[in-house]
Amino acid sequence: ALSLAGPFTPGSVADIRFEADPGSSARIFLGRFARLTAAAGSAIPLAHSAERGVSLGSAPASGLYSLPFTVPALPRGTVIHLQASRTLSSGATELTNPAMLIVR
Repeated sequence: ALSLAGPFTPGSVADIRFEADPGSSARIFLGRFARLTAAAGSAIPLAHSAERGVSLGSAPASGLYSLPFTVPALPRGTVIHLQASRTLSSGATELTNPAMLIVR
């Protein structure tokens, strides 16, 4: 599961939260433009350029990542795309459904 929590005014800090099995490795993908790419072994396509991914490391024992995100001052109508992936101990990769944030 991928979610956002917190105030969303420019300059405020929101939390991007991602749940994964303890010990699995995870990455989060951010981008201004969606770019669908087939992902091996997944019915959900990778919706972002892999170069824009950031490793979150191994999931803690709680299985919950919390990543602070400073909300930038962007023009109204800007769309930010988010997606996360996790690599299970079996080697399989799972992708979350992509999410979009629209600056209003």
